[in-house]
Formats: sequence, structure tokens, C-alpha cells
Amino acid sequence: MFIAGSDTSAVTVQWAMTELVRNPDVLAKAQHEVRRVVAAGDKVREADLPELHYLRLVIKETLRLHPAAPLLVPREMTEPFRTAHGVEIPARTRVVVNAMAIHTDPGVWGPDAERFVPERHRDDADGCAQQHDGFALVPFGIGRRRCPGVHFAAAAVELLLANLLFCFDWRAPPGREVDVEEENGLVVHKKNPLVLIATKGKRNTGGH
Repeated sequence: MFIAGSDTSAVTVQWAMTELVRNPDVLAKAQHEVRRVVAAGDKVREADLPELHYLRLVIKETLRLHPAAPLLVPREMTEPFRTAHGVEIPARTRVVVNAMAIHTDPGVWGPDAERFVPERHRDDADGCAQQHDGFALVPFGIGRRRCPGVHFAAAAVELLLANLLFCFDWRAPPGREVDVEEENGLVVHKKNPLVLIATKGKRNTGGH
């Protein structure tokens, strides 16, 4: 419970910062939104979160490419089940869903499935996600056994990430590349520590 309630959220923020620094245009968009919404405040508060639409897209894309748990919790079939492809799964079969494989499937997400593109989660005019359905993005599982902490995790990650972007400007150290190598485990951490340079944001010095 401690790992699920804290480690996964911390890892998600770390991966989000990794991808933002690797994609300066996305970082600039997310930072501009946060500082515009909280123009008159000294920090981001929970009441500000509903207005941070682009930040949520960034978090969704982070969860797509870097799900904290790439393999969902195993399930055991209690009775035979026939899938949409006509393959019968016998009763008492243990099923493990590979969320990472789903999240990077070019057949679902297009030929740029490996790229970090938050805009792919933006709703179209009909209010439907442009490139996926409800079964294509499953970092918390799906259905009745979906992770019960999804709303807590979303709020915690949004609030922490928003304040990091609001208060500081971020960049990689000179001559040092920010990589996305992973270290296997129950929760997938970065193999190499994330090292960034933070400077006080222009918003906090009166220049923004």
C-alpha cells in the first residue's frame, strides 16, 4: 500500500520531468499554462487544477510511455472465457496484461507511438479522444478491479508537477543528456538519476 500510494506517484512526476526537459516545446506550453492560470498567486492550489488542461495531457502521455507498473496485477479466470479473436481461455488461467505493449502499439497509437506527444490525448469536437478508446490507456487497469487510488494519484501528481513548473525554470546540466533508460522492478524507476538545474522562475521575480 505504501508503494502504491507514494512510489508510483513520485516515479510518474520524475518521468514527466524527464520528458518535459527532453521536449522543450512541451515544457514551454505546460509552464505557460500554469503561470497564466495562477498569475495572481504564489503557488498552485487544488482549486487551480481544473484549469490546467494541457498539464493533464502531459501527465496522460507520461503514463502512456512510462506506466509505473507496466504489467498490471495478475488475474485468474474463474470460468472459461472466449475473447473477441475467438481464442478460448480455460478456467483458472492466470492472465497478466502488458500495459506497456498496449500503450506503445502502433496499431492503436499510430506510427509515432514511441514519441512523447501530449496533444494525442486532446478531445475532438465530439468529445472523443482522437487516437484511442478506453482500453488503449490502462496505467491503472480497467473495469471493476481498476486501481482505487486513481483519483488520489491524479491530484497528487498534478499538484506537485504544476508547482514545480510554476516556481522554477528547468534545464539539463550543460553537456549532460537526459535519458529514458529504465530499471526493472515492481515500480519502474529511471536507471540513471534525473539531474536537472532549477532556477527561480520569472513569475516569482516579477519578470513574468
